[in-house]
Amino acid sequence: ASSDWLKLAALHLKTGDQKAYEDLCRQMLDRFKGANDTIALERTVKACSVWALPEEMRKEVLALAKRLPEDGQNASWNVLARGMAEYRAGDHAEAIKWLTVSEENAKASWQEKGLAFAYQAMALAGKDRESAQMRLEQAGVLLRKARQRRPKPGWDVLTLMELALEEAKGI
Repeated sequence: ASSDWLKLAALHLKTGDQKAYEDLCRQMLDRFKGANDTIALERTVKACSVWALPEEMRKEVLALAKRLPEDGQNASWNVLARGMAEYRAGDHAEAIKWLTVSEENAKASWQEKGLAFAYQAMALAGKDRESAQMRLEQAGVLLRKARQRRPKPGWDVLTLMELALEEAKGI
């Protein structure tokens, strides 16, 4: 299942294995690029946008992201994934646009909002440090609350949020 691929991407990054992460993303891109399954596409885009990839792969990820529907089933995750891919592709203005739509969506989960805040912080860092810091703090609050939840949310979601926050703090 595509959720297993996402978990494996999180595991590779958590253990610092960038090469395994890139190899996994290459496999996902090859496997799902022609798919019509929007959930598999969204998870591929999200998994391959968690960390920087070589430029050619980032272009492929963005092309997949642009195929994701903005409405219907899974729409809020699709919009988030599009924002993450735009950020990785270097278009921070587009990233902010999509990430804002994601976090303002009334149906967005705390996970979506947390990731959107973290990626907004990164996209805003070079333009508006104050707003970037505010988004970073909002993401941190959601992560702290998530760690206290019972039952605990999936480790993969927490790992994605932790990685995004770690990176955002370094910018």
